[in-house]
Amino acid sequence: MKKAIILSQILAIIASAGIAGAADKTVFIAAKKSEFKDAVISKVKTELEKDKNTVKLFEMNKALKEPVDSYGAVIIVNTCMAWQVEGKVKKFLKKLSDTDKKKVILFTTVGGEDWAPKGTGVDCVTSASK
Repeated sequence: MKKAIILSQILAIIASAGIAGAADKTVFIAAKKSEFKDAVISKVKTELEKDKNTVKLFEMNKALKEPVDSYGAVIIVNTCMAWQVEGKVKKFLKKLSDTDKKKVILFTTVGGEDWAPKGTGVDCVTSASK
């Protein structure tokens, strides 16, 4: 059930930002590996591909070096570390232009339910990972 809710939130953000109708329907997904994150990413990928999007999956360390300006949407799946967005993800987000930030969704897994990332400049979805 939790994965379905997360999926609907991510897809709703993509639709509301006009990404689903963008000329470039290639979606960039960057993530660290975990059973929970892999399951969520698999569902997101399946739904996006149903709508004729191309999905490119990247391992987090490689992804943060990839230019995102040619993608229609960018989904970053990270883990809350010491009640913060991961440092390398913060650096990645800071270097993005305002235009690129509009197409980013930051999905963060966190140990509790009452935390949300602040000051990222992008749309965010959070979830406990268990």
